[in-house]
Amino acid sequence: MEVVFQQRVAVIMIRTMRALSFAWISATLVTACGSVVDPPDGEVSISPRMPKTMDDLVASSTSDDDRLSFQWTKSGAVRTDLFENTVDAALTTKGDVWRVDLVTDTGVSVSSDEVTIVNSAPATPVLTFTPAGPLFEGASIVCSVTTPEPDADGDPVTYLANWSKNNTPLVGATMTAFAGDTVPGAQVALNDIFVCTVSASDGADASVAAVHSAMTTCLAPAALTATLAANGSGPTGTLQMFTVPTSVCRLRIEAAGAVGGDNNGVAGSVNGASMNGTFDVTPGSMLKVLVGQPAGPGAIGTQNLSGGGGTFVLTAADAPLIIAGGGGSHFAANPAVAETVGRVETSGGTVGTTVRADNGMGGNVEATSTSGAGGGLLTSGAGVGGGRGFTQGGTGGAVPTTETAVGGYGGGGARGGSFGQGAGGGYSGGSCGDTSGTWVGCGGGGSFNSGTAQVNTAGSNPAAGYVRISW
Repeated sequence: MEVVFQQRVAVIMIRTMRALSFAWISATLVTACGSVVDPPDGEVSISPRMPKTMDDLVASSTSDDDRLSFQWTKSGAVRTDLFENTVDAALTTKGDVWRVDLVTDTGVSVSSDEVTIVNSAPATPVLTFTPAGPLFEGASIVCSVTTPEPDADGDPVTYLANWSKNNTPLVGATMTAFAGDTVPGAQVALNDIFVCTVSASDGADASVAAVHSAMTTCLAPAALTATLAANGSGPTGTLQMFTVPTSVCRLRIEAAGAVGGDNNGVAGSVNGASMNGTFDVTPGSMLKVLVGQPAGPGAIGTQNLSGGGGTFVLTAADAPLIIAGGGGSHFAANPAVAETVGRVETSGGTVGTTVRADNGMGGNVEATSTSGAGGGLLTSGAGVGGGRGFTQGGTGGAVPTTETAVGGYGGGGARGGSFGQGAGGGYSGGSCGDTSGTWVGCGGGGSFNSGTAQVNTAGSNPAAGYVRISW
């Protein structure tokens, strides 16, 4: 029995060895023949899960097998032009169904994922109040969308405004451009605080709300007026200061330049300019005011052949608001013309071939002339009797001779001798031609106006200058 058992064990061991040897040989043969033992596999997904039209689609795979690639499909149509793992947002549209497959090199899909492009909410609007400047009591306030952004999906966008006044919801808003955007003036009082909240909707989703707020800081116009008259005498005067009243944010300013000089029988024919405009100002701020004086007196009778002073209104930082040119001068044999009166243009007047002054400069004269040019905002006039510019003090020209005629305060040029005459002061000074034998006269001063609702008139003021400020 023992011999038989040993024989059976030996047979089993021989058979086992043969089986293992056959398996090794078979495996060696399969590998040698180049067959794929393990097929490629992996999982694919798309992010974001709820994409909008401005989102790129990004596919991610759990496999790094280079035998696999991405295949994109848009609403059932294979996109053969897309090979990477990303689809640019510019290729997507709301409602598209995008699918990505992880495919083998023979086109067999081992995994897929898909997403639908959902609606994009409109962009948050950018708001401002109209008027964009200070808010006045009694004046309507409009909450305006300054730059409407197009909807990313091309949907029409509507706006809705909600207001609060002094932290309390406001009712009674009306429509100017869209629903509820306007607070009627009857509900606007001094020191009220208004908050406007606006959201944009494309019919499906609303934007993040935009908020804009401001306080009513300005009084309504009260028809009050202050008049600043010329002071000093002849070529001299004093700079005056005007303080903007509390809660006053807008002024109406009228400035007139002084009349220029003439000889017997032609008084008033070289008038100063009149300039008028509306200006937004800061309550409590200061304005500098120089009011022009008339030309003269002359040393010979009534021959006040010199220039009238310009009238200047500037901020405390010397930024010009409004400037009115003074009149120039002329002799009876040469009647006043547009060049010799106070001008509404920024350039000063000129007679003959003398170069005209502009850009705030003082005027020019002929090389051998005894005339004095008008002073400008920035520089003084040329010639022996040139008027001083505003920044040089604004004194009128004055030459101590027996035939002089002083220029008016405000840069008026002086007659500096026989046959000489003077030009008007202003934003740019007037210039003088050859007066040595022809008595052709000198130009009026130029003017400047940075206000709105302007009313400007050349050669309209036959007397001393003035400034009227209304609010």
